Amino acid sequence: MPSDFHISITNAPGDRAYPIASFTWVLIPRKTETEQKQRAMRQFLNWVLTSGQPYAEEAGFVRLPSAVIERELAVINKSE
Repeated sequence: MPSDFHISITNAPGDRAYPIASFTWVLIPRKTETEQKQRAMRQFLNWVLTSGQPYAEEAGFVRLPSAVIERELAVINKSE
């Protein structure tokens, strides 16, 4: 997966792979109007990628692989 997370999983190889699959994307601005908004978005995304993962299955989604979560958390929590 490239550093910008741009990847396609449509027609994944494997006998049990579902041919029509995709990620759900969240577009987030680098800068926000206030530090409070930026902090709230970081907290939400951290929850989604950690404590919120079990809810993915309840909603019919698949949990993200731990390697992807680690990379995303690193980007989200990177200080600028």
